[in-house]
Amino acid sequence: MFNNNKRHLFNRKKKSYQKFLLMGLMFFLFWGTFLFSHVYLKQTINLFLTNQQNILTKQGLIFKFQSASASKWTIWPQVIVAYPTIQKDISSHPPQILWQAKQAIIFYSLSHPLSISIRLNGEQLFCSLNNLNQCIQIHGNSWNIHTSIFKNISQNSIYLQCDEIFYTSPSQSTETIQSIQVKNLRSKLHWNIQATPQDSLAFLSLNIQQMTVNVNNLSPQKLKNVYIQAALVQEPNNLYKLLVQNINSSWNNLAINSSGKLYLPFPQMAPTGELSLYLNGVNQAIYEQLSSLKCCNKLQQELSQTSLPSQIHLTLLIRDGVLYLGAIPLETRWYNDLKMLIRHYAK
Repeated sequence: MFNNNKRHLFNRKKKSYQKFLLMGLMFFLFWGTFLFSHVYLKQTINLFLTNQQNILTKQGLIFKFQSASASKWTIWPQVIVAYPTIQKDISSHPPQILWQAKQAIIFYSLSHPLSISIRLNGEQLFCSLNNLNQCIQIHGNSWNIHTSIFKNISQNSIYLQCDEIFYTSPSQSTETIQSIQVKNLRSKLHWNIQATPQDSLAFLSLNIQQMTVNVNNLSPQKLKNVYIQAALVQEPNNLYKLLVQNINSSWNNLAINSSGKLYLPFPQMAPTGELSLYLNGVNQAIYEQLSSLKCCNKLQQELSQTSLPSQIHLTLLIRDGVLYLGAIPLETRWYNDLKMLIRHYAK
């Protein structure tokens, strides 16, 4: 009986040693996998930055930053990039800034598996490609961008999310647009520079819950539920075809729907094509805008005696970047003409 108890005690100790050994192996396996993943992801982030520099260099652009340091207080590796900047590569002049942010944090997000995430600081600067002296500075919440960790960005889908964006004109007394506020922006861009002529070079879907534009001498203009879906196809002779598959939005009481196609010759990028435009609630939108002006009683009286249409379906022609309604060019001076009309009828 004593030998049986001794045998059972030995078996219990043997099982305890086996459990301890198994737990130890699992512990080392876990930490080995974690360290391997940490090193792999850190190298992937550095390779991601290098790839972006190479891709933009092929496009005649320069991507640089002041510093890129690894964050020490995160479970997964993070690289903090200070002042990322995209510049136009001009050999005869100093490079000009096209885009700049204060900070970009690049990391692997568990909420978006198999993706690299980029959190851009809301303070950003955008300059025009044609006129580098025209720049706008935007504010707001951080931009969250997600792209695949395995594929090159030139053949990948890019997701963008931002809860709120602000733009305020630096000279509100002279600018037509004083400020713009965008809420809940969601976008997906699929880019493929290796596309054949039968494939789409790029595909974009954009959703904006609300956009408020403050225009000089007018009440705030609100766009709601903006949805844009478009595809870009590359054709011979540096010609690009932009297919506007769908544009939906509502402006105050006016519902807007549009589709069409544009041809964009490179590098001038002056579009030529046509857009089909459908408007619903035209009469209500006009009455609402006039009432918000708190003036123009004479014009309101005349329009109240006129039966305005509720729905309008028209085609806009684009020739070398100029919009035409039939044979009438819709140039940028339409806003000044509108102000002259208001002054004429105002009392």
